[in-house]
Amino acid sequence: RDGQSIYFRSNSSGSSEIWKMPGTGGEAVRITRNTGDLPEESPDGEFLYYMKGEGYPKQCSLWRMPTGGGEETRVVDSTSCQGPYAVWKEGIYFLTRSDQQEHRNLNLYDFSTGKTRKIPSVELPDAMFIAVSPDGQTILYTHYDQAGSDLMLVENFH
Repeated sequence: RDGQSIYFRSNSSGSSEIWKMPGTGGEAVRITRNTGDLPEESPDGEFLYYMKGEGYPKQCSLWRMPTGGGEETRVVDSTSCQGPYAVWKEGIYFLTRSDQQEHRNLNLYDFSTGKTRKIPSVELPDAMFIAVSPDGQTILYTHYDQAGSDLMLVENFH
C-alpha cells in the first residue's frame, strides 16, 4: 500500500503463517497464529486481510485483523483457496466457482451491508490475480491459456 511494510507467507514456524517486516529491511515479525496466506492490506492501512484454508484445497475463508495486531475476524466464507481477491475501499472482490468448469464468478462483499452479491455481468476464466481501481470502475485480471497469459481490463463492470 504505502511501502512501509512488507507482508509475506512463510512455513518457517511449521505452518503457513503471515509475517510482516519493515519496507526498509529489518527483522520479520509473525502476525498470524492460526495459519494464513495471501495477505493484503486494506487501502486505509487499518486491516490486514488473508486467506485461511478450512477445507484446503477446495474451500477457504477470508479473514482480517487490525494491522497493529489484535483479534482475527472471519469476513467471507467459501472462497477459492488459490485466491484471488482484491480489497477495495467499499468492499472485497473475490472469485467463486462458476457452473462452467473453467470459469469463476466475480463477487463483492460490501463493507456497509455485510452482504455478498454476485456481479452478474462478469464471469472470469481461472484468473490468478485481480485488482480494482481506486474508483471501483475498472477491474484488471490475468487470463491464462496454452499460449501464455495476458492482462485483461474490464471497465464499468458493475
